Amino acid sequence: MKKLGLLLAALGITHTVQAEDITVCHIANAGFYVESGGAGVLIDAVMQRDAYNGQFALPSAGTLKDINEGNNRFSNVKLAVATHIHADHFDAAASVQHMKQNPMVRYLLTPKSFDALSPAGAGEEISHAAAVRHTTDTPVTIKQDGFTVDVYQVDHGEKAPTNFGYKITFPSGKSVFHTGDITASLESLKKHGLNKTQVDVLLIPFWYLLQNSANVPEAWNASTIVPTHFMAKEQEWMAQYGGMEGVKKLAQNAFPEKSVLIDEEMQCKSF
Repeated sequence: MKKLGLLLAALGITHTVQAEDITVCHIANAGFYVESGGAGVLIDAVMQRDAYNGQFALPSAGTLKDINEGNNRFSNVKLAVATHIHADHFDAAASVQHMKQNPMVRYLLTPKSFDALSPAGAGEEISHAAAVRHTTDTPVTIKQDGFTVDVYQVDHGEKAPTNFGYKITFPSGKSVFHTGDITASLESLKKHGLNKTQVDVLLIPFWYLLQNSANVPEAWNASTIVPTHFMAKEQEWMAQYGGMEGVKKLAQNAFPEKSVLIDEEMQCKSF
C-alpha cells in the first residue's frame, strides 16, 4: 500500500486512504465478537452452560471450540469482557477454560463475576482477569494492549446485579459500545456519563429499542445500531407483534437508517 501511494503521488494522482473497518460477528444471545485492525474482542460470548432451559441461545459446540482454540477469526482475540454475572452473559467455568487455552487474552469483569472465577477452577489464570470497581458515577477508563475501554454503570433494574456498559475503542480508532442488559432512564444514563457519546457501533437489547428508543440518541451518537438479545424460543407475548420476526422488525425500525440485524451465529458485517 505504501509503494502504491508513492507511485500515485509520483504520477500526480491523489487518493484517499480508507479508515479501518470494524467487523461485528454475532455469537449467541447478547454475545458478540468484534474486530478492527487485526485486534479482536469477545463480549458476553464465552458461554457453555444452559441455565434457562433453552430460553437463550448458546454458542454451538463448533463455535465454542473455535473460540477456545483461537481458530479462524478468533486468532485475533486480545480482550474479553462480560457485562454482568447473569448466566446468559457470563459463564465462569467456560471463561476459565478459555483463559487456560488463551493466556494472552485479558478479561474485564464486574466484581461478582471476577469472584466467581476461583470457585470455577481458576488458578494462576486469575491473573489474566481484572474486576472493574467503580467509586464514582463517572466511567472508569482502562488502557489494555492498545485498547481504550471506558466502563459505565448501566442500570439493569431493581435488585439486578451490577451491569457494565463497555465502550471499547480499538487501536484502529474504531469503537463499539455494548450496553449489557439495560432498563436505565435517560436521567440515569446521563448521571453515569452517557450524553451523546460517540461510538461507531452500538449493541443494545431489542426491548430498549421497543420501549425507550427516544433515550438512545440522547445517550449515544452511534453510526450503526445492532439490536441484541433475541430469545432462542418464540414467546407468547411476541404474538401481539407478529412473532419473533415481528419483534426483530420493530427493533430494527426504531432507527431504520442506522439499524442492522446481525442475529445468526457467526453472521458478520463490516462497517
